[in-house]
Amino acid sequence: MVASNRKSEANAALQHLDQILSSEPVAGTTSDRRSIAEKLEQALPQFIGTFSYTKYYTFVITDGVKYLAETAGCYWLLDIVFSVWAKIRNEAHVTITLSVDLEKRRATVTMKGDPDEHGDDRVVYEQEIPYTDFPLESITLYLVDGVLLLTSEY
Repeated sequence: MVASNRKSEANAALQHLDQILSSEPVAGTTSDRRSIAEKLEQALPQFIGTFSYTKYYTFVITDGVKYLAETAGCYWLLDIVFSVWAKIRNEAHVTITLSVDLEKRRATVTMKGDPDEHGDDRVVYEQEIPYTDFPLESITLYLVDGVLLLTSEY
């Protein structure tokens, strides 16, 4: 009975997510970016685990990260993570934060690794992005054991 209820809840969640994902705005104008931002804000929390993993260079991404990259057109963010993979691969857990100044359309990618001996976060990588059309003010991803995932998927 419990397994049946979980399956029913999962199907209901997938149907709800399909409704959210059914309209596909195209980035370009400010209103398009706002529309994409609203869509992402609704859809991303719905990803709570993953049904499949997608290989992306030497690590894998979850369904949620793939949806983010496709919808927001931000495969470049995944490329940044991949480009520093050799430097951060020994970190058990990396928190990746993209902070965006929506008015100036600039951003900063910050990657924090395992805490130091005092329990403080350590910045293992940071990069300024001089221009972006990323629609959200910020997004945080986790890289755990070679899997890049949304915070809701952790």
